[in-house]
Amino acid sequence: MDRLTPFVDLLFKLQYPIPTPEQPDSFPNSNYYSTGKLDVFAIAAYIAVMAILRDVLRLWVFEPFARWKLMRDLNAKALARASKQADHTANGRTNGKANGHDNGHTNGHANGYTNGHANGHANGHANGHANGYANGHTNGHANGHTNGHANGHANGYANGHTNGYANGHANGHANGIANGNSGNAAKRSPRSAKPTRKELKQVHRSVLRFAEQGWFATYYTFSWCYGLYVHVNLPTELLDPKAVWIGYPHIALAGPLKFYYLIQTASYLHQIFILNAEARRKDHWQMMTHHVITVALLFTSYFTNFTRVGCLILLLMDWCDIFLPLAKMMRYINIKQIYTDATFGFFMVSWLISRHCLFIVVVHSTITQEYLPLMLDRERGYYLSKPAHAGFSAMLVALEILQAIWFWMICRVAWRVVMGVGATDERSDEEVEDNDSEGQSKEN
Repeated sequence: MDRLTPFVDLLFKLQYPIPTPEQPDSFPNSNYYSTGKLDVFAIAAYIAVMAILRDVLRLWVFEPFARWKLMRDLNAKALARASKQADHTANGRTNGKANGHDNGHTNGHANGYTNGHANGHANGHANGHANGYANGHTNGHANGHTNGHANGHANGYANGHTNGYANGHANGHANGIANGNSGNAAKRSPRSAKPTRKELKQVHRSVLRFAEQGWFATYYTFSWCYGLYVHVNLPTELLDPKAVWIGYPHIALAGPLKFYYLIQTASYLHQIFILNAEARRKDHWQMMTHHVITVALLFTSYFTNFTRVGCLILLLMDWCDIFLPLAKMMRYINIKQIYTDATFGFFMVSWLISRHCLFIVVVHSTITQEYLPLMLDRERGYYLSKPAHAGFSAMLVALEILQAIWFWMICRVAWRVVMGVGATDERSDEEVEDNDSEGQSKEN
């Protein structure tokens, strides 16, 4: 076990400790460190820890919760659909039986009367005529005709009515039920109480997306809160960035600041791995470019002692990154649209302020550089040469251009909200869209 201690310390213990400055302007009670190549091992260890934490939260927290919520809603929807179809079927049976009874009664009565009257009249007339002729042609004929007609009429009507009603009722009842059921046969399905395959596929996709955004919301909440703690203990201000340049080079790093910088670098490297592992979105290359530039800025600013301006930029970036994943999570588990739109609206305002107002103030102070001379002195840790200044300025401007493109996409979503469509994700998955389109074409 003792043999592993140096490797564990290399991965999880801050390297290059130095004496605490005599009059530190930040974190007076913290340990201080310098920078060096061994810090790369700490970054690698943090990436591994993030990967483990992400999977634990995804598999044991976010996915189970999203699956429970969506399946509960989906089963309720399927039961409501089945109940509605059952009501249609019941109405068809009731109407068919009633119509069959009424039609059978009417038709049986009419047919019985007609047939009974005709047959009774004919038979009565014939029998009465024959019998009356034997007993007396004139009187017998009259009496036989009259009595035979009356009896035949009465018996024929009664028998015809009874038999016609019974047969008509039975046939009408059967036909009515058949017609009532056939009218609803197209609406019934043996799977009406179960979710469809398409619905289950959508649930699976939403569960995965909810878990992915859950990790981002969790991490950015932590990183922004920790970044705020670092910022409060540094002599820097949001609206007056000159303090990030005063006292350069900042070689001695307080422990919290060094940890914050290394873990943020590890986070963006981890996101690059995630981008290439997941289904590609429409803005894949914009995101990849953004992360690569950010990692380059983090590494170069860390090893050239520009960590204070880096901490300020990270604080500005992380704030709005809390609310975009949160809005997406609400959408994926079908939270009421008004809450999703409100969260997205707050995110939009936060983005405008932090990434286009305050960030531009920092970029302007970097480009104009009124506080430091442009020179190179490696022995003193001074790396603000003209090429370095041009490189930093170019990368910051590139980030602002990407953020302007994304803000245009954000405004498009906001316009849909105003028009009543609701907030949707512009950066939808191309792979999933293709599969869904293919499935719809097959169904059609």
